[in-house]
Amino acid sequence: MIACPPTVNLRLTFSYTGDTENPTMFMRCIDQVALMVYDESERLILTRNISKDELIIQQGTELYLAPGNYKIICWGNTHEHTELYQCESFAGGRLHHPFFAEGKEMPTHSHLYYGTYTVEVSDEGIVQGDIPFRGAHINIEVYIRDADIAADVPGKYPQIEAHHLMPEYDMEMLPAQSYSTTYYPETTFNPERRLNQTLFQVLRFGDDNPVYIEIKDPSGMLKCNIELKKYMADNKISVDNKNEATVPILIEFTDLGTVIKLPEWIINEVNPGTR
Repeated sequence: MIACPPTVNLRLTFSYTGDTENPTMFMRCIDQVALMVYDESERLILTRNISKDELIIQQGTELYLAPGNYKIICWGNTHEHTELYQCESFAGGRLHHPFFAEGKEMPTHSHLYYGTYTVEVSDEGIVQGDIPFRGAHINIEVYIRDADIAADVPGKYPQIEAHHLMPEYDMEMLPAQSYSTTYYPETTFNPERRLNQTLFQVLRFGDDNPVYIEIKDPSGMLKCNIELKKYMADNKISVDNKNEATVPILIEFTDLGTVIKLPEWIINEVNPGTR
């Protein structure tokens, strides 16, 4: 009797506990995983897109690989604001917004997460392992109150530009470009709080960063310039060594001048999909 070849020899689980060691954070924050397997020559030999429905059934995946040593890379939430590029080799692989390669203005990134795992697969039994994820994005939340702008009229919203950000990761989640890119996120109106809000995600930066944010009126005239490093230090905001990192800013334009401060709230609801 001829034995059937095995269909699975590697069982992987996925985990993400945020900043509070909470095991439920994976399903709260990640609803899709792009998985890539590289061999010992760092050539891509397998890709798999694991959907939300699959993750609900199994928070992980099963693979069959020939005996050998492998490096596995996972990106969580690679939705419409994310492109994996030239990933045929580990050294050449990149992650960025699709508009980056096209030279177009980038509005935001997805709520990205990253996991990596190295494993040796043998021809004896099933290997089991866990891929821990970590945060690969920072939320920036800008809220604007301005009596001179018709805040609830589309087309007359203030404009936000975020300068000196980094647009691209390599496959180790390291910066692949300089911190010299500008993002142009979308501004909306919050009817409950009667103000404009701009909620967007960027690739990670540190507390010591070159980022600055400009607020312009609908005609494009500069109204306010915020040096993010100083604002974060003044308001005791740190993103270093945090998985769920948010920088919230409230700007109030009044007859007495401009006030820049922390809002009393943060609209940073966990939403792994695109917003």
